[in-house]
Amino acid sequence: FDSYAVGTYPPPPWWNMFSGVSAAVSAEQALNAPNSLRIESLSNWARWDCVTINLPQAYFVAQANVYITDPARGACIGFGFVDPNAANVGRHANAVMFANDGMAYWVTQTAGSMPLLPWTAGEWWNVMAELNYMTGQAAVYIGVGAPTAFPGLPLDPKVLPASYYGVEVPLNNWGA
Repeated sequence: FDSYAVGTYPPPPWWNMFSGVSAAVSAEQALNAPNSLRIESLSNWARWDCVTINLPQAYFVAQANVYITDPARGACIGFGFVDPNAANVGRHANAVMFANDGMAYWVTQTAGSMPLLPWTAGEWWNVMAELNYMTGQAAVYIGVGAPTAFPGLPLDPKVLPASYYGVEVPLNNWGA
């Protein structure tokens, strides 16, 4: 985010799904460079900032560094979509959620949530997810410093079938 002016929202392909509080390029906290994208939300209302992607046929790897300032607000990194049966309700699929209970979870729509490890605010968390659509499994690597590996996690398909939400839901909005 170093090529964008502090205080501005990054240009496309970035876009906002739910407004939450605010999001802007910030120089307050950054891991390896002067700037990062600071996303703020309320404890009871998320803000989703996304990049729409075209998933490859077999394999997708995503990586993010996350700094959470308020443990009561948490964060989520992964695919987000709007429930077509309740348009104001967002869902996560194939996502790492830093929940308000102090645990990080792997979240899917088809298999539910699986606890990964406890997390604390005020540290940079490295998160990497390898999504293998050939095997139907994910591997998540998460940690401060050396990450912990969580292989063999269940993986939602690239398009959730109509049996879940009444319509097919493509998982193509990756964000935080």
